[in-house]
Amino acid sequence: MNAIQQGVLTTSTKERLESLEQEKEELKVTILQFELQKPKYTKEQVIEWISQFKYGDVDSKDYQRKIIDIFLNSIYIFDDRLVLTYNYKGGTETISLKDIEGSDLMSGSPPSWNKYK
Repeated sequence: MNAIQQGVLTTSTKERLESLEQEKEELKVTILQFELQKPKYTKEQVIEWISQFKYGDVDSKDYQRKIIDIFLNSIYIFDDRLVLTYNYKGGTETISLKDIEGSDLMSGSPPSWNKYK
């Protein structure tokens, strides 16, 4: 680029510019191809999909497991915080133990895992 700014256009500079222009066009095509592959959902489709969870039995272990499996990827438990990773791009949230004080997550003993099987 300095050569162009100084008004010096050599054969190698011209070839490099042509190469960069070709790469730019190839990247544009690649991006467009990926955009075509990405499913696009309407607002109505998203609402319909989410509404399937509206009438589930919240006391049903199968229903609870289904909700967790769909929306939550993983939970990491540390001494001072929980890190929740959701099933969508960039879906991570860190919760401090102070944030959950007073909730049933702060009971005096660990939950009975048999309850969730």
